[in-house]
Amino acid sequence: MAAKELEITTVELDAEPAGTRAVPLEELALQVAESLRAALHAHGVELWTIYEGALRPWIGDPDFHRAPLPMSGLDPATVVQAGLSGHGWMKVWLPEMLEGREDSYVRMAPMSHAGELQGVIVVERPVSAGESFSTDGERTVVELGRMLGVALHNAQLD
Repeated sequence: MAAKELEITTVELDAEPAGTRAVPLEELALQVAESLRAALHAHGVELWTIYEGALRPWIGDPDFHRAPLPMSGLDPATVVQAGLSGHGWMKVWLPEMLEGREDSYVRMAPMSHAGELQGVIVVERPVSAGESFSTDGERTVVELGRMLGVALHNAQLD
């Protein structure tokens, strides 16, 4: 939905020489979501983009359908500066993101570039799984958020 509004088409992979391999951004994002879900044994991974002052559902594994979340009164820079967030932060700043996730561990990381919020990654694990997220798992979510933020920013420039 938001990807079409942003007119995102492709992103060059850093590992390949310029112009030799382009992967549609939606495909790359879905691969990230699927890989992250498998690696963290998560219930779900959601990617949200920011557009016209709201976080909008973009891509997830499994696919998800949620209403856009207006960021009324929340400066996007606050999300970027918060870095990796859990229940406590979201309960204060984005309580709508926790709706239906009461029995889950949830982490949210910004997808940003140069301090500008492009969207967020939300990872959910059921409490019944026993453990929350490991430090390495959390670090992975943050790093993937940073990389997807750069990809979204670059796609907007095209």
